Parts: sequence; C-alpha cells; structure tokens
Amino acid sequence: MPGGYVAFAINLTVTGRMMTEGRSQVRLSGAQNNLWFGAPDAENTGVIYLPLVFNNSNGWNSGIAAAASNTTGSTAVAVTVTFYNEDGGFVGEVSNRLNSGSPAWYLYLPALQFLPDKYRGTAVINGTSANGTTVGNENGISMTAAVYHVNYDRNAAISYDGIGQTSIALHVDAPGALPCIPAGFTNCAWAAEIFKTGTVSAQQTVVGTETGVRLMNVDPLLTGAPTQVVVAYIDDSGIVWDTATQRFTIPPFGVHTLFPLYDSQIPEVFRGTMRIMSSGNFVVGVANTVDYTVTDHDASGAYNLQYNTGRTR
Repeated sequence: MPGGYVAFAINLTVTGRMMTEGRSQVRLSGAQNNLWFGAPDAENTGVIYLPLVFNNSNGWNSGIAAAASNTTGSTAVAVTVTFYNEDGGFVGEVSNRLNSGSPAWYLYLPALQFLPDKYRGTAVINGTSANGTTVGNENGISMTAAVYHVNYDRNAAISYDGIGQTSIALHVDAPGALPCIPAGFTNCAWAAEIFKTGTVSAQQTVVGTETGVRLMNVDPLLTGAPTQVVVAYIDDSGIVWDTATQRFTIPPFGVHTLFPLYDSQIPEVFRGTMRIMSSGNFVVGVANTVDYTVTDHDASGAYNLQYNTGRTR
C-alpha cells in the first residue's frame, strides 16, 4: 500500500478535555475557548501524527510540510519531527523553529541521511511555543501538516493531512451509523471506499484498482499500551464477509497495513467498506487507492478516515 485517520471515543482525559462513552465533554481555559473547534486537521495541542511516510520504498518518496499560524517573534514554535519504524522503534528526529518570518517547514525524506533506504514508517510532529507551553495554550497559535507521496515511475502522487491530537479526542461515531459495541470493542471507525480488483497467487497476478489501509497506534498519553484491533469487511450490498474478519495487535507508535489484494477471504472483485474496532489505545489511519493498470498519468488518491460517516451506499 502506498499509503486519513481513525479516531475512537474512549474514556480518556487529554489536556483539559474528556471523552466518556462516545460523548464529548469539553473543558477549556479562557485562552482556548476560540481555538479548539476548527477543522480536524488544524491542530491546537501541538501534536500531529503521520501514519505513513516513505524513503525510496517501492518507488515512493515522501515530503512533509508543517506550518504554524499566528506566530510572532515572542511566540515562535519549536517543532520536532520524530520518525519511527513500523514496529514503533525510534529511527531519528529533526527540529526547526517556525515564526512569523518563517511559518512553514518543508522536509523531503530522501534528504534525511539517518533514514535507511527503502524506509517505510511513521512520523510524529511536536510543537512547543516559545515560553515552553503546549501549542494551543498560547492564544491563537495552531499547527498543521500534510504529507505528499510521489512515485515517478508510475507518474503518481498522493497526499493526506496530518492527524491532530485534538481531533482524536473530539471524534465520535456518526449519527445513524452502526453501534460500536460488538465483541467487547467499544470504539469504531470506517474506511468508506475499499476496492479490490484482481488476484495474486503463485500462478498469476492480475491487478487493477486496489485500496490499502494503514493503521497506527498513536498512544497519545504515552502509556506504552498496545491496542487490539478487529477489522470487518462489508460489501456494497450490506453483506458482512465474516471469513475475512481480522484480529491483530499494534504496539505503541507501531502500524498495521491492510491490503485486500493479498487477502484470499475477500472476493476477487470487491467494493465496500471496512469497519475498524479498537480497544486499549487510540488508532489513526490513512486509506490509499491506486489503479495499477495506469502508469502514464496519475490514477491514485488517499483519504483520511476521520472524515467518513461509516455508511455503506
């Protein structure tokens, strides 16, 4: 998968806000009252998660753009980007300072010498204001980021928004969506467009439009807890493919990639949704769709899972 977001409403207290049983209760200081309810990809707690980044992996390379708004000379933001491997192990980090004269920072991963060749991993962006407080406690400062993947061999490009810690805590299940209480897992989210076209076996490879989903345990409270995940596939007619249900564990800052093309329990031609249920910690994710029959122009795209309602057409 060349490369979002899944956020779950669990009992959790994070920097002045609390989630209980799928309902949000928000406690804000005076300086925060006008800061916390923007778009979910504008982050006001100073932490942004990037579930998928590349350095020369299967032809894909990534760039990261980070920016801070409403900074001045006295409220500059110190930004650190930390890279992890797929098991959640630390790889390296870089730092910079964003202010009104230089509000944006662009990173091209092949230029980072500490990243190994064929690297496929994750990144976490942390921003701290000049006086040492978290971004969001300084009135008006917020931070955002985006990731851009390019594959010049396929003439393909994909981008997605960084996933802010604020939107994780404020996400709840969509009204009218299926209840999030099966099998003891109280938290759920959806990948609303899942494609599988073709098959891969020892005898043949026939590949068309394919979707991959990347899930990351972001461990926002740094508890070191793994998360247990159950994934179910539902086709466009509403049938749940029980035999394709998967169960797995993701370590802190680690990831799990789901690529239906390699799953023999899903029919060769499939279009539907993916239901993701988690317990133990927060999970975020990115879904990418690529038409592998096309190489002369861009036929790929991505979406952040937090923007999906969970309804099958």
